[in-house]
Order: sequence, then C-alpha cells, then structure tokens
Amino acid sequence: MPMTYRSIENAIEDYISTHKARIPIMEMYRRYSKNQVGQYHKDRIIKNLRLIGKISEYLDEKGNVYFPSANGGTYKTKLTISDILVEDTLPKTSVETIKTYTVGEKPKIIVQEEAREWLKEFEIREDIHNKEKKLVHDSLVVGDSFFKVEKYEGLAKVIILKIENVVIVPDEWNDTEAGLYMYVKECKDDLGNKYSHVEVFQKDGKVHVLNNKNKKFE
Repeated sequence: MPMTYRSIENAIEDYISTHKARIPIMEMYRRYSKNQVGQYHKDRIIKNLRLIGKISEYLDEKGNVYFPSANGGTYKTKLTISDILVEDTLPKTSVETIKTYTVGEKPKIIVQEEAREWLKEFEIREDIHNKEKKLVHDSLVVGDSFFKVEKYEGLAKVIILKIENVVIVPDEWNDTEAGLYMYVKECKDDLGNKYSHVEVFQKDGKVHVLNNKNKKFE
C-alpha cells in the first residue's frame, strides 16, 4: 500500500525537525568540497604547531605569523596561519574529477528534426548543462540533489531545490525506500507572521500543499 500525505499529517513537524538535524552535516561536507579542510581544522592545526619547537616562536595566540628581525626580535607580518595552511585537497579533487567525468561533456539527446530548435532554446534558456553539474555536485557532496519542473508563462522552467528545504520521508512499510518527498519553505503572511509552506510530493506524481497558517491541505 503506497503512502499518502495524510499518513504523515500528524508527524510532519517531526520529519522536518529530524531533517534540520542533518543540515550542519551538509554544511560541513560543503566546506570540505570547497577545499576548506585546513580552514575547518585551523584551531587544531595552530595548537599542534605551537608544540613543534621553534614554530611556536612565529605564531601568536590568534595564529598571526611573526618573522625574525635583524635586531634579534620579531616583527608581525600581514599573514595568518590561514594564509599558509596546506590544505587536504582530496575532497575537492575527488568531487571535481567525478563531476567532470559525469557531466564534463554535454549530454547527447537524440530528437526528431522538428524538435531540435525547441530543444536548443530550452537548453539555453534554462542553462541545463550547468544545472546538471550543480545537481551532480550536490549529489556527490551531500548525497542528495533535487529539482522540479514548473510551468511559467507557458514555458517549462527547471528549478533546482536547496537540499536544506527537501525532506525525504521513509516509506512506512519499508524504511529503506522513500515514501514521500516534502519541500518546506518558511514564509510570511501579510501581517509579517511566519509560517511553513509545505509541498508534499507522492511517488505516484500527486502533489499536495499544506500551509500551517490555516492547518489545512489544499
């Protein structure tokens, strides 16, 4: 029996809360993918360097670098430990390499001759190639990536969704599979009061909208 949005109506806040707990982990993975491993471990690196002989003479407690001067003292440079850290390039290199091999070349799509102009216009207008690269990057880094297609002014529009706003609800009969997807966005009403706008996407393609300002599904 497939899940329906009503089967999670009472537990919707719990799913959102559980998802929010994942966000700090996502942010950490993103820092790694941007080659900021050294920055992330800066405090630990500075502490360890202070324990290594003469290196401690050239760093103050904030990680500023001092050089020896001619008169036997030291002078402060414009550098900090953050400027000279040798960072672990493995995460970024791995992600970029896999992403390049995955979508490094423009995908070849075979269509009928009369559809080529439409396809060309669609790819250019929606910047499909770069959106694919973004989706692959997010998938490699945090394990998830999502998009949806909406009709806007009579045209199909591809929208990449922030992973922080997408909640995966496990199937109630098999928790290793997704039963529903929820898109959650914080909004404000005309009086400035905050409320959650929730879109529930069923696997059978049905979409339901819940705005908790009125506590009703549309």
